[in-house]
Amino acid sequence: MPIIGTLLKKGIKLRESLEQEYSSPFDLQKRELRKLLITARDTSFAQHYQFSKILKSFRSADPKAFYELYKGQVPIHDYNKIFNEWWHHTREGQKDIAWPGPVKYYALS
Repeated sequence: MPIIGTLLKKGIKLRESLEQEYSSPFDLQKRELRKLLITARDTSFAQHYQFSKILKSFRSADPKAFYELYKGQVPIHDYNKIFNEWWHHTREGQKDIAWPGPVKYYALS
């Protein structure tokens, strides 16, 4: 049985690498952004910036509608701005502020 599991894992990795080879960078980034928005959709940050509305725009006939809506809804934050507006709440013990669950580490990169 371990052989079957190993073969399945290798098959999945091969399929994922082939998908990435034949997908455009735009499509890959669009898919990744969608995953991140879905994961964060129940946070305070997501509710404030209406992630649910942005997620609905992924189904639009215009392939870039989600990007324009995201760009218009979510402002650019530097470390200090997002800490002062959002992350400081997690230091007070609140969960689900900008990402689901508690935040363990803060880093400036």
